[in-house]
Amino acid sequence: GSWSKAKESASIRLEGRDYVVKDGDTALIRFNV
Repeated sequence: GSWSKAKESASIRLEGRDYVVKDGDTALIRFNV
């Protein structure tokens, strides 16, 4: 477990706001107020 290892194995992706969430997806939603 680390973010860098997950990125290397393509377990983490950066998607745009048009991405349709699929069953089984885990989302980390970042926003700025």
